[in-house]
Order: sequence, then C-alpha cells, then structure tokens
Amino acid sequence: MFYKKIETPSQMVLTSALVKAHNEFKGCSSLPDSIGDGYLISKNPIFENIRLEATRNGVQFSNQISLFDYHSCPNSAFENIIRFKKIPYTKNAGSLIQMGKVAPNLVAGQMLEIRKNIVLHESCHVIGHTFFSPVKSQLKDKKIRNQFIFTSLLCESFALACESVGQIFCHNDVHIWMYHQNTNSYGCQNQEYRDALHIISDVFGLNFTLKTALISFLLWNFYFIEFRDEHLELIEMHSSDKAFLIKKHKKIVSEFCNFHFKIS
Repeated sequence: MFYKKIETPSQMVLTSALVKAHNEFKGCSSLPDSIGDGYLISKNPIFENIRLEATRNGVQFSNQISLFDYHSCPNSAFENIIRFKKIPYTKNAGSLIQMGKVAPNLVAGQMLEIRKNIVLHESCHVIGHTFFSPVKSQLKDKKIRNQFIFTSLLCESFALACESVGQIFCHNDVHIWMYHQNTNSYGCQNQEYRDALHIISDVFGLNFTLKTALISFLLWNFYFIEFRDEHLELIEMHSSDKAFLIKKHKKIVSEFCNFHFKIS
C-alpha cells in the first residue's frame, strides 16, 4: 500500500487523539457533527469570535447536501450564502470517528482524506458584507458596480486575514490539524509563516497583525505581484502609533506581508 508523504508534525498525530479531542469538546458547538468545531470554538479566539459575530448577524448553518449546490461548486453558491446568510457544511465527524475505531494508531498523514468544512471563511464573508457594504444610494450604475467589486475584494481579504491570524493560537499539533481541517489553510503547514505570525503579534499586538494581514491580502487580491517597501506606508497610515516600530522592524513586516503573496 502507498501512503501520502508525511510533511509536518501535525500529520503525525494519531487518529485516536483527534477523535478524543473532537469528542471532548463537541458539546461546545452547535455543529457537533463537524470535525473539531467545538474544539476550535473552545481553543481558538478568532474562530470563537467569528462564530459569535456570525450568530449575532443571524447566520445559520445547514448540512443539507444540495443547498445552493455548494458541494459541486462552492463559488457559485457565494451570492446565495450572502443573500440568505445560510452557510452549508458537511457532517464529517462520523468519518473521523469511524477511522478511529478501525485504525486508532494510524497517523493523520496516512488517513483517507476527509472533506473539509470552511465555515470560518464563509462566516467572515457574511460578516464582511454586512459590515462593509455601503448603504444603497442614488449612485450611477458604474459606481455601484465598483463599490460592489471593492467590497467583495475587501471581504475576501478579511476572510483570508482571519483564517491566517487564527493560526497564532495553534499551540499544538492537534490544534494545527483541526484548524487545517476547518480553513482554507493559508500557511497552516508552513512553519516559517507561523513563526512570522508569532513575531509580528508579539511585537505589534493582535489588532495590528490582523489589520496588516488584511491590507496585504487586499493588495494581493488587486493583483500586485509582490509587497514592496513603499507599501509599508499603507500599513503606517492605518497604524500611526506603530510607525516607529514598523520602521524598526521593516524587514520582518515586509516578509510577513509577502507571505500572503506566496502562499496560495
């Protein structure tokens, strides 16, 4: 039998450890049949706060297989997710639990692939569109279109930034694996990126880190080829109290922003 190449420590976690972690915290989640949902709500403040904000904004979650044809083409479901504030997800915990029964000592890197749920990402989109969308006005059609495009790019950047910065709280291999299973996984398996995240958050704080990630993802979504030194002015503009620190740590801030261009 051929196995996938094991690349990261999180893939060495035993199936039994993942099942135990899921079961221990599933009571903390309104989606107990989604792998690691309760674990992440309990252990990851970004994941928890996005869920709380989504709930406050009336977001609902559905495991209806045919909902918006999400499983066949997630991107085509985007408009309906935003419009109805309803996010599809897959009941995938049963698959993990079954693997734990059949092969409890199998490492995660050798497990059969289980379909992800990316409710964090989709929740960020709904929150973003609720918060960032401009109030309808008597603007000309072209301007309305441009506002919609910018809002969409901003919301995408917000979702990517939240997913990325949430990795700061992944302090062990079980947490890393669970997070990877529930996100688009930007940088999840890249130790260099996670190291940069910790340095930036230690020096500048969480708010700055999230804002900086959002701005650099926004540039990336506007098809900038790379993050250049002159772009640091955009960061400084929104973080005037950090301007001195940004100049002092210019190299690591630039490297951090450029990761968002390289990790796709």
